[in-house]
Amino acid sequence: MKRHATVAAALLVLGCAKKDEGPGISLEAAPQEIARAVCPKAYTCCTPMQLMGNDLAGMDEGSCESKTAEGFKKSLDGLKGSIKKERVRYDGEKMAACLAMIRSASCEQLNRTNHFSGIGCDPYVIPLVAVGGPCNADVECIEGTCDKMGGTGEGTCKPLPRAGESCAGIRCAKGFFCNGGTKLCEAELPEKTMCVAGGECGSGTCAGPDGGPASCAPASNQCFYASACSYGRAPLSGGLVLAALALLALAARRKSAPRHRLVSGLH
Repeated sequence: MKRHATVAAALLVLGCAKKDEGPGISLEAAPQEIARAVCPKAYTCCTPMQLMGNDLAGMDEGSCESKTAEGFKKSLDGLKGSIKKERVRYDGEKMAACLAMIRSASCEQLNRTNHFSGIGCDPYVIPLVAVGGPCNADVECIEGTCDKMGGTGEGTCKPLPRAGESCAGIRCAKGFFCNGGTKLCEAELPEKTMCVAGGECGSGTCAGPDGGPASCAPASNQCFYASACSYGRAPLSGGLVLAALALLALAARRKSAPRHRLVSGLH
């Protein structure tokens, strides 16, 4: 009986582990797999100058793999508390699909953004907390941000502001930008619309001929690993993304440059 009880307990543990991990790439294996997929592409598609702003990129492909694996391990390990509380879910199948896409994609397909968010991967870190629910980090919220009134401890998921709502001290929802003068959110501008800065444009690019008026232009060629990702979510809601992956923001700019977080996308 004792032997049967031991076997049953072992099977129960294995069953739980399988349920938590699911198919695809396990949470433990993900950091090394990310590094093996991303770094060869980074040193094929990006110039050393483009990679200088991301500490995880290292100085060559080998150092990139070791630094990227270490950085993503810290980021993904930070999710374990949220996973245990059932506030986020890690999807190993989506991680595997994302890395397969990166390996097979051309440089033109990858270099549409300076981080993983937006390169076409589905989010592999899935938020589970609805608006009004308890949270400890933004990555746990299905929509919006984790509002901590006191700055510490538990917070509450609240939606991000949209058109006409105040964006003072907070970012706008996806599809909107914060007007620096009015401190109100406005809808992102479509291509060929006159603009002042890239942040106003849905493409992220505001350009014009020398001396001429600037307008929103198609996304320019950028290094997809110039900064890190955000848990596979779009800056890490919804997609890479190696976005999060919103895995969300471990890469730091060298020396005095500002840090860039991983949370949307290998989003």
